[in-house]
Amino acid sequence: MRRIEDAVKKINLEIQKEPDNGYIAVVGEYIIDCITSEEAADAVLAEGKTLSGALEEIRKVMEERARKHHSVDKKNGKCVALAVRGEEVFEMARDYFGLTETRLKAKKGVSLSLEDFL
Repeated sequence: MRRIEDAVKKINLEIQKEPDNGYIAVVGEYIIDCITSEEAADAVLAEGKTLSGALEEIRKVMEERARKHHSVDKKNGKCVALAVRGEEVFEMARDYFGLTETRLKAKKGVSLSLEDFL
């Protein structure tokens, strides 16, 4: 259970570093919701994996897609406009962290110890 708490804390700290960045907040909250198992927590806690890294990867994919669809300003090469569904962004964030279906599934059953009641 401690790893899950650590993973949530890691993402929360990144969100708090940029409180005015709505993208980090939305994607971060989504990733927090995905941390439902120790395996998912381990994926989020993996060395080098950060929320800002996930958003950078998403940005790169979107820029490449814009180039393919000619949605780029000819003068500066920047993406002008590209519509993307939220679910696509969330899927890319899950992929970045390696949050596969098996990692996202919470273990069935209840595990209790005497300490839970104290």
